Amino acid sequence: LTLENISVDAGKEIMLKGSAVKENGENVEGFLEINVEGTGIRVTREVVGGVFETSLMFPENSRSGTYILSARVYEKSQR
Repeated sequence: LTLENISVDAGKEIMLKGSAVKENGENVEGFLEINVEGTGIRVTREVVGGVFETSLMFPENSRSGTYILSARVYEKSQR
């Protein structure tokens, strides 16, 4: 996971890019879930060919401080 910048002002956008590879070396085909605690930001995006890219908009009323961003990647179910 790569962040465009580590410091974000309220009402501004942050870009996230990354890759997801399984233990066996194959690229993930699935989904990315991102949650930023204390902001109400929670998004789900598709992971295609092991690659993802998305942006998040911080609310205008975000307080100055440190936030925890968590990201989870999982595969589509095989049916």
